[in-house]
Amino acid sequence: MYVIIDWRSHYANQHQNEAIAFFKEMEKTYSKVNNVIYEIWNEPKDVTWKDNIKPYALTVIKAIRAIDKKNLIVVGTSTYSQDVDVAAADPITGYKNIAYVLHFHSGTHHQDLRNQASSALKKSIALLVTHTKAVPGLVL
Repeated sequence: MYVIIDWRSHYANQHQNEAIAFFKEMEKTYSKVNNVIYEIWNEPKDVTWKDNIKPYALTVIKAIRAIDKKNLIVVGTSTYSQDVDVAAADPITGYKNIAYVLHFHSGTHHQDLRNQASSALKKSIALLVTHTKAVPGLVL
């Protein structure tokens, strides 16, 4: 079993220093635990990959890797962590054990989002679906 420790803010880039302090505190406690995943920005909203998410991610990842060299870090993408194809076109480099977040709601998301995921995977990036939501009463 894995545990995801996430920074839950649509506007994490506006609270970067607080996010870094939070993850440093979590790392001091959990960096020796192999089944911890850090999700550094849960569902970015109203921001772009290039101008907001990627610069934030690089700064927070650098702070995490100063303490925890190995545990998985997952990075949210624009449009509530749906635009994984955009991140795949301009991936984070220079760090190991990084994946990109895909949030898929089976009741409302369809083939177009699966196509974005397929496009991202063709660029050899790692995807992790960290948030799924089904519609009550929907049988798949």
